[in-house]
Amino acid sequence: MRTVAAIAIVVSALMIQGPTVLPHDKPADSITREELRDHVYFLASDFLGGRRPDDAGYNIAAEYAASQFRSAGVRPAFTAADGTQTYFQKVPLMKVTTTKVDFEKVQRLSQLIYEVTAELGNRDKSIRPAVSPKGE
Repeated sequence: MRTVAAIAIVVSALMIQGPTVLPHDKPADSITREELRDHVYFLASDFLGGRRPDDAGYNIAAEYAASQFRSAGVRPAFTAADGTQTYFQKVPLMKVTTTKVDFEKVQRLSQLIYEVTAELGNRDKSIRPAVSPKGE
C-alpha cells in the first residue's frame, strides 16, 4: 500500500506541471527503474515510522517529496501565510480519539431492545421484534 501511494504521489506531481518541466518527451524517460525503486524504498521504509499527520516520519516524507519536486523543477503550487511559494497545502485536521467499547453493555442493551420490541409485537402484530442479540 505504501508503495502504491508513493508512486502515485511522484507520478501525480510530475504530471501536474506538464511537459515543460521535464527535459524528456516521455516522463518515464526522466527516471530510471533504480531511482524510482530508491524513492519508493525510502518512503516506505520503517525509518519513517507511521504517517500520522505531524509525526516525525510524516514530516520527513513530506520534506523529501518537496526536495524531489524542487530538484525536478516542479514549481510550488501553494502560497504560505508569509506569502512565499510552498509545496505544502495547509489543511485543517480534527483529531478524533476513540474509547474502549464495553461489549457487555452493548450486549445488554441489544437484549433489552429485543425484549421490548418482542413485547410490543405481542400486543400489536404489526410491530416486528428486532433481530435478537444472538442473531435469531
